[in-house]
Amino acid sequence: MLITFTSDADADVIMFGEVALRLLELAGKPDPERSGIFTVEQLADAHARLSRIADDDRARTRAARDAAERDPKQDEAADKNAVALYQRAVPLINMLAHSMREKVPVTWQSMG
Repeated sequence: MLITFTSDADADVIMFGEVALRLLELAGKPDPERSGIFTVEQLADAHARLSRIADDDRARTRAARDAAERDPKQDEAADKNAVALYQRAVPLINMLAHSMREKVPVTWQSMG
C-alpha cells in the first residue's frame, strides 16, 4: 500500500503505507484512516511533533553510527544503507511547514 500526502502548498509526497501510518501516529493521528486531513489548526502541532521526533531520531542514529565506527563488531552488524525515520519524515515535515505558511490543509489518501 502507498499513501499520498497532498497540499496546495507543496508537491505530493508518496510513502509506503507502513512508514506513512507510523508518521501519522507520531504526528498525532492515533488511528489514521485510509484517508484523512491535517486541518490548518492541526498543522503546527503535527509539525512540532514530527520535528521533535526527527531531531531525537537523528541524534540516536548519529550516536549509533559513531559507536559502530569505534567498535568493529558493531560496525559489521550496522546496516549502513538503512533509511532512518528522521530521513523518511523530512518530506512530510517540509510539507507541513509549507502548508502552515500558506494556511492550507494537508490531506492523505491510500492507494492499493
